[in-house]
Amino acid sequence: MRKLTQLDAAWLGVLLCYCAVFGGILLYSNFLPYTFDNNESFSAFWHARNMYEYGIANSSGLADESFSYAAAAHPYVYTHAGASPRLFAYLLYVLGIRTIELQIAVTVFTVGVLAFWFAYRFLAEISTRLYATIACLLLMTDYIMFTQWHVGAWHVWKMFLLFGGLYLAQRVAARRQAYPLLIVYAFHAFLFYYETIFNVYVAAAVFLYFVFATRDYRFAFKFGLAQFAGALEPLIQLLVAHMRWAIGRVFPSQRARHLCLLDVGIIGNADLGDGHTS
Repeated sequence: MRKLTQLDAAWLGVLLCYCAVFGGILLYSNFLPYTFDNNESFSAFWHARNMYEYGIANSSGLADESFSYAAAAHPYVYTHAGASPRLFAYLLYVLGIRTIELQIAVTVFTVGVLAFWFAYRFLAEISTRLYATIACLLLMTDYIMFTQWHVGAWHVWKMFLLFGGLYLAQRVAARRQAYPLLIVYAFHAFLFYYETIFNVYVAAAVFLYFVFATRDYRFAFKFGLAQFAGALEPLIQLLVAHMRWAIGRVFPSQRARHLCLLDVGIIGNADLGDGHTS
């Protein structure tokens, strides 16, 4: 019997329908869909542009939310979460894709397609390819709750992360994933750089599904520890980045910043050097 890893007719049918539905929406809207909350696409785009134009260190690695072309207006730090969509948007910007229309189109036909591929593979493995095909096609017909959210550079990541996590849990439970705990750790480190509340729900769903799928509670405990460690990584990084940025605002001179960072233990004596107050 042909393996699911091969491109089958059902997946090709889903892919063609995807191109028709989401390609049609993009063409009809001139690649700038006026859908609910699609202003977030502009956030990802400007975060990426600001990283490219002013450098990552200018905002201590945090997302720069300023929409101004004036250098004096930067950075205006985005504090909600890690804002991971900006990383892919930054990659596209570096590659020369520097309009919001092209960024949305490329994201929808890369991240969006991968999201449906994860959904199809996950559902096909736990049921049948017919069920997976019907489920994917039904998702495309739900404009209010799904489709309009999928044609943007920010919210398209939600399906990618949800079904990516479930498919990963399925592979680990079936003992078909190489370096399973390391991959789980890496996935959750990326997941928790996205929107905080959403991340918690996805991590919980992935863990509960894994427990149900494996029934190996010792392995499930290790799985949960890998999830927790992965989630903790970006949260610590964000905390340190916020502290560095805040200290830079309060203590504008380099010497004063270094003394404060030394005091709270973020840097050591060797990092202080013999610099003078700027």
